[in-house]
Amino acid sequence: MSLFRLREARRSLEQTIAEQDVIYVGGGSMLTCSPSGGSRLDTLLIRAWRSGTVLAGLSAGAMCWFQGGVTRSSGPPEVIDGLGVVKGSLTVHADGEPERLRSGLPRQERELSGGWALDDGVEC
Repeated sequence: MSLFRLREARRSLEQTIAEQDVIYVGGGSMLTCSPSGGSRLDTLLIRAWRSGTVLAGLSAGAMCWFQGGVTRSSGPPEVIDGLGVVKGSLTVHADGEPERLRSGLPRQERELSGGWALDDGVEC
């Protein structure tokens, strides 16, 4: 299911998500499913998870399930809230973009909670 190709869909986004057994979120921007992204997608994804839907993802789509992560969607790396389904944080592209790591982040008002960092090509 592509969220960007639902223009001609006959069912609502809520119904479409509720009917899925597995939801895989690809890469892109963590803002898409973040509570701070301004969409209701975060509520729908959490509801699906609570009803037993399997969640998976790649890059930003993996980070979104955690309490937080580091996005580069708006340029420099910054801490962003995730959906909080998994405790802690996830940083992706650690080998190719080390500025995403805690040591590479400038001091920010909001600290990133402890968690994991994954290099490109890693599966978990």
